[in-house]
Amino acid sequence: MRFVIAVFVTLSLLASASLFALSDPEQDRLAFIDLYKKKFPDKPLEDYVLGALMLSNDAKEQYDSIMELPPFISVIEQGKAMWTKPFANGKNFADCFPNDGRMVAGDYPKFDAKLGRVVTFEMSINQCLQANSETPLKISDMKTMGVLMAYARALSDGMKMNIKVDGPEA
Repeated sequence: MRFVIAVFVTLSLLASASLFALSDPEQDRLAFIDLYKKKFPDKPLEDYVLGALMLSNDAKEQYDSIMELPPFISVIEQGKAMWTKPFANGKNFADCFPNDGRMVAGDYPKFDAKLGRVVTFEMSINQCLQANSETPLKISDMKTMGVLMAYARALSDGMKMNIKVDGPEA
């Protein structure tokens, strides 16, 4: 009897593993979209970017009201000062990114073929610092990296996520 149970469990695990092996990121993305279209048929796909705000008109109105004069604008301004401040070599963060960093945050995380791994926007910020002989920032430090990222990501406001999974390494 134990042998039969062991065989059944083993076959069940193998069957489950093979099901996972059959899907790819694009299939997963499409399945996710299909699930939420069924769950919220009256909500257009472009509203999903609002997260839970898409489910409550009142919450969305409150959010829009706050965003008319956001309480974090001073943080954005501090981040802009960091972004534009020249490094010792005269360059700045804008020199490290296409279009001076505008509309790039949505491309992250992305696979870096040179490094052979996925990199985040924060990691690219530190790569920029290192490439310009500057000291990298601690990713968890909200007073430096957090403030800088608030501005850097604001440069991509309105950009749709553009994550690409190209090639087997990615």
